[in-house]
Amino acid sequence: MKFKSMTTGILLSCLSSLAYGQDYACVAKANPDRGFNSGFEIQLSPAAIGGQMKILANGKQKILGIISETGSLSSSNSAQKPAFDMTLGLIAEADLSGIQEADLRKVSSINRFKVPAPDGDEILVFQIFAGNHQIGGTFMASGLGTACLPK
Repeated sequence: MKFKSMTTGILLSCLSSLAYGQDYACVAKANPDRGFNSGFEIQLSPAAIGGQMKILANGKQKILGIISETGSLSSSNSAQKPAFDMTLGLIAEADLSGIQEADLRKVSSINRFKVPAPDGDEILVFQIFAGNHQIGGTFMASGLGTACLPK
């Protein structure tokens, strides 16, 4: 049993490392009810600690900050399950995740990228996976969020 959980942990580490270090972009939908009156694009370049998080809107680009934290949560890791459930609960609504409620049970892992905001709050990008396929995503800034789907 110990070997199986160690092997699973190594496999998940290898899979999650594939998501980090490469550039990543998502398209955030307009969501006026959540504070976003128009759509925009978010770019992580690279999607790793030290990379830049940029926003592209109305033909203009702005650096939001430097990625200070990354992480991955797995539904199959019992130690991560409470944090996984809490994170999924935070972003579970379709207008925040891009995932319909009926499909939430398919979510197996969540990657997170964090940038400290100038006002002391934080800016987050979540990638939501079913297996190794991204099925949704979220952009959150100072508590406001919207679905941000892979480009």
